[in-house]
Amino acid sequence: PIVTRGADGTRPANREVRRGASRNSLLTVLAPTPTSPVTQTEPAHRTAAELPPAPPLDVDVLVVGAGIAGVDAACRLARHCPDVVWAVLEARDAIGVTWDLFRYPGIRSDSDMYTLGFPFRPWRGASSIASGAEIRDYVQATAHDEGVSERVHFGQHVERLEGSSAD
Repeated sequence: PIVTRGADGTRPANREVRRGASRNSLLTVLAPTPTSPVTQTEPAHRTAAELPPAPPLDVDVLVVGAGIAGVDAACRLARHCPDVVWAVLEARDAIGVTWDLFRYPGIRSDSDMYTLGFPFRPWRGASSIASGAEIRDYVQATAHDEGVSERVHFGQHVERLEGSSAD
């Protein structure tokens, strides 16, 4: 089962078990309650606690985190696995993780963007060593343009994952 908790540390009370659409595996998901901070995609200027509850998840693949790696994985799922049902869980209320969280003056990557960037969306910035704000904008724009943003559930913390090869 997948057990998550909201940004305030509480667990939604309702649990629901569903069969995956493309496999016979069981996936335990949490159905939101009226007080649950389980959320669906909304603009980053709203906090997770301010967003409406999301519907229960019934997915084949769950991506944890909406940073560079999570957005990359989600983009590849969207491009190469059209029959796979997937979603992204993000603990914060915005896409970009590190590059959205840390905004102090002068923050930048110590890796060039030709190495750090997405192979399917080459970096077009003026400098190969980008600022944190440029990287954040690049990750968020990629998520938006590739349709990933609509599948991000903000304010989610994964506490435990369990699987079985028998399923």
